[in-house]
Amino acid sequence: MSSLDEIIADIKKTCIDFDNIDRCTMLSALSKQAKTKKRKADTEKDNILTKMVTKRVKTTTVSANIPLPWTGDIKTGYCLAIQENMGLFTQCNKKKANKTYETKDNWYCTRCSNTLKKSGAEKPKLGNVVDRQRLPIMEYVDSCDRKLKCIHYGNLLKKLKISIEDAKEQCTKECLVTSDELFKPMEV
Repeated sequence: MSSLDEIIADIKKTCIDFDNIDRCTMLSALSKQAKTKKRKADTEKDNILTKMVTKRVKTTTVSANIPLPWTGDIKTGYCLAIQENMGLFTQCNKKKANKTYETKDNWYCTRCSNTLKKSGAEKPKLGNVVDRQRLPIMEYVDSCDRKLKCIHYGNLLKKLKISIEDAKEQCTKECLVTSDELFKPMEV
């Protein structure tokens, strides 16, 4: 039963109680009831929309600011270059330019490929996932002149004031398999 049908039914009940009701009074009562029900419905819709938008904003805000650690897993379909990523040295998050890995030219995204061509180097400045997998997670050192060492993921979370729960949630969303040791800060 629609809301208009309900209002008309309410008016008919009212009319039965008051036999001497004229049309103007009936239309006025009908209009008031319709406006009241519409206001209530609009308020409920606004409340629901506000809750939905708030939930989306919170989710987006949390996930957008959390860097992900290197776990040793290679994401297929993505560039195989290593990015600094706040000292975590992780796989580039851009899609590969080509769909196959047949030659080393096909390993990288457009940006990393162009950088390689301009520099004339064989591999990216920070290395690639093959180099990264050869060493234990915390022993990787970049191949640049800077000789940066890998930062522990737990220490980075502490520095950025990101909760372990939020970081674990983001890792789960991205299907990363991680150990609890990865999230605990280490003394330097």
